[in-house]
Amino acid sequence: MGDFTEMLATFNRENLLTTAIQENQNTFKLSAAPNPTNGYVYISADRIIRQSAIYNLNGPVLQSGTYNLNKISLDLSTLVKGMYMLLCTDAHGIQEFVKIAVQ
Repeated sequence: MGDFTEMLATFNRENLLTTAIQENQNTFKLSAAPNPTNGYVYISADRIIRQSAIYNLNGPVLQSGTYNLNKISLDLSTLVKGMYMLLCTDAHGIQEFVKIAVQ
């Protein structure tokens, strides 16, 4: 249960930060397509993605990876139908997330 609370705090802080300062350099653009998906999802960012993590809404990390790319693909075909959070981190530790629906 401790991990879930920490994850919510991270997402909440990032949401508030992103909403309050949209034009600040402490954010980056992140998109996922197709969304919803039933297999691969393709992620693109305007910065280099260093890490990604897929969380379910209960908090645990289901998948994670390390990269040095601004476009990545993730195989989500093993996940059950539902909503997930993708958290990506750039080289400066800036984090953005996107909701992904798996059909």
